[in-house]
Amino acid sequence: MIQNFPKKIEHCPLIETVLEIRFTSTLLDEAIFGVVYNSIQNEFSSFKPVPQPILQIPLEIRKSDPNIMYQPLYRLENKNLSIGISPKSIIFSNTKEYIGWLSFKEFVQSALDSILKTDVINSVQRIGIRYINIISESLYDATTMQINLGDKVISKKDVTTSRIEKQFDDKISLIYQLNNNVQVSIQGENPKAASMIDIDSVYQDSISKDDFSIHYTEYLELLHNNEKSAFFDLLNKDYLESLKPIY
Repeated sequence: MIQNFPKKIEHCPLIETVLEIRFTSTLLDEAIFGVVYNSIQNEFSSFKPVPQPILQIPLEIRKSDPNIMYQPLYRLENKNLSIGISPKSIIFSNTKEYIGWLSFKEFVQSALDSILKTDVINSVQRIGIRYINIISESLYDATTMQINLGDKVISKKDVTTSRIEKQFDDKISLIYQLNNNVQVSIQGENPKAASMIDIDSVYQDSISKDDFSIHYTEYLELLHNNEKSAFFDLLNKDYLESLKPIY
């Protein structure tokens, strides 16, 4: 296990960083976007509201289908940053190039501090920080991953896709989605063979608005540290060195 994590890697494989906050609200679903947008529009005046395709799906289906109920109805977009808003979630995203954790956290804080002054969030049910990485190497060459079925070790060469959930306790978990040698298209480029390391660091429990307002930066740091540890522990030494880490 790596203890001394790099502060930065020059050849960063990140294509997207996502922070999702799922919440309950006492407001009507139809009112939430307007309240959130009004609370942050001065600070985010350069962000353009973009309706999402999910708006074409009937309201009752959106409310009842767990596969889509947290997807944003609108995104506020500015270059590689966005804020997605749904009646049950707020999603902050940074697509390539990564602006770094401190800058991303400031981006989140500048919006959350305003949103928390409204009546939108009654309680928070789930916080997830997800980092999606694309690498040209196979998982066999880049990681220390080992998969056992009973007493038999399954070769990484034989694994195309795997989903693994690591539970730390009843509230905190890591969800790994690992895809080996798949066709990937990044920002409209032609598809090419690559591997994906997708790790979601999750805190799932009911948090009151007051508790979340006071302590949300602590939750974010906890989840980010778990995410960072999981990613660097997964990489083998040679591949990590090829990314040009800075300590």
